[in-house]
Amino acid sequence: MAIQTIRVGSVAGLTYEDGDFASAIETDQTIRCGAPVAGNEALRLDDVGTSVGNVTAAAVIADHAIVRGAGGALGIQDSGITIDDSDNITLPDNSWIGLGAAAGRIEFDDQAPDEINFMSCRVGIGTQTPTYLLHLYAAAIPTLMIEDTTNSLQLMLQGDDTRAKFGLVSAHALDIVTTNTNRIKISSVGVVDIGGATHYTSFTAAGIISLHGNARVYRHIRVGAGSWKLGASGPTAAMLSVFPALYFDDASDDEVHYEIIAPFRMEAGSTINVIIDWCHQTALDTGTVTWKLEFNCVALGENVAGATTTIAATSAASVVDELQRTTLVTGITGAVAHDIIGMRLYRDVGTGTLTGDAILIDVHFEILMNKLGEPI
Repeated sequence: MAIQTIRVGSVAGLTYEDGDFASAIETDQTIRCGAPVAGNEALRLDDVGTSVGNVTAAAVIADHAIVRGAGGALGIQDSGITIDDSDNITLPDNSWIGLGAAAGRIEFDDQAPDEINFMSCRVGIGTQTPTYLLHLYAAAIPTLMIEDTTNSLQLMLQGDDTRAKFGLVSAHALDIVTTNTNRIKISSVGVVDIGGATHYTSFTAAGIISLHGNARVYRHIRVGAGSWKLGASGPTAAMLSVFPALYFDDASDDEVHYEIIAPFRMEAGSTINVIIDWCHQTALDTGTVTWKLEFNCVALGENVAGATTTIAATSAASVVDELQRTTLVTGITGAVAHDIIGMRLYRDVGTGTLTGDAILIDVHFEILMNKLGEPI
């Protein structure tokens, strides 16, 4: 087909070409339309005689026409929006897409790092009617995953049919904090610490509870005077009012014997405090009494007749028949859980100055406990 050309004006204002391979209207001037083909049409676009669309008078774009730049990028005239040939859309800083400046919208903010802000809205994933700021909705285990790629840490919040799950998929510790301070810590092997950095309680996966700092407690093992076995030079056993008592005289080192077992729950390396309750009946005597305890801690397979250790304390006598309490200096050391502790308690008359009997009422042992429960 021969090329047909229509030119309007002295300068090419409108050109129509009908060739073998293409048909086009080209102009470097404004295209103006006269009477429309249909009553509501301003411009009709046809292809091979078939109508593929039209631009109505109400849809004429006055200012923000889509344009194509010299470099091939598309954009909105008089705006900062561009669309490249890979269909990527670039928006200017602080622009938004949404229902209005004070309505649900997504804002884009050029920061370091950049920000995408969901404003004045609720975000629904799997639902068209979210009831919370972020609403995940699904029938098949909805899961929120947070992953730190530095060490492959994966934190999960999940709804799993009849239960909720929160924690780590990866083998890392989980901390629950207030005022940015650890209050609950769960190790990767299931040890749970509750409390502060120094004073806290631990729960192992095996169900054993261990105590630390001020969470630890003392257990008292009380041995009354009537429970001690008299030694080679034994004190006199008698009743003092309603109390069984042992009368240690001032002429010889009267002695008594007893044994206890170190509890499994005692803290390793801790000291067992030894406290002696006693009194005297020597009127106007303000002398002193020295109590000594010789002991040996023996574990399974060790020598029962091995070396012993002696601890002591000296106290001034008080008012007649008034209960006194003497704590031996140092205490029993070196004991471990399940040790048998053999003891010899005696009054060292060569050191003390009290005239008359020192009357033993009881002895109690303070053992620092840092565990609850033990393997069965």
